Amino acid sequence: MNLKFHLLSRIVLIAGTCLITTATYVLYQADQQAILDTQVMAESIDKQLELQLVHIDAGFAQPERFPDFNLWKETSTASGICISYLSTDNRLRRNICHGAKITSRNWPIWFANFYQWAFHPGLEVVRPVEFKGRIHGSVIVAPSAEMEIASAWQNICNLMGLSASSTWPFACWFISL
Repeated sequence: MNLKFHLLSRIVLIAGTCLITTATYVLYQADQQAILDTQVMAESIDKQLELQLVHIDAGFAQPERFPDFNLWKETSTASGICISYLSTDNRLRRNICHGAKITSRNWPIWFANFYQWAFHPGLEVVRPVEFKGRIHGSVIVAPSAEMEIASAWQNICNLMGLSASSTWPFACWFISL
């Protein structure tokens, strides 16, 4: 067996293992960031609703306008998020979505299937809305699974582009030996 071929095959095997490990880490980080963003948004909306209850209790706001998601709608930069409020009797009182849906999918179906199997994108976060020791209802934040898959695919494409651009000079140098 040619020593050059043997060495090259080991380098390719190690580089491939490193690339797969890095890709797995990048996907994991994308999933964790999406979960964290959803939890932070749910907490923020919960605080806004609690503040509305304080205003209602003090007589500064009308109870029939609760919950009012206008502040969130005006200040949120997140896209592909739906928020629902359920009263304590589980009757849907308000529902609002922010951002556009993805019209063109630029990721392969196999990637979407793998990502959905491995990470469960679009996981909803439910938080109780509590004021003065009484639960008034729950807020549900539901991110778009398609937006999460699109973000993960973009992260993988960036990683592959960086990997290709950084390994190409090394590959050319090694072949010329």
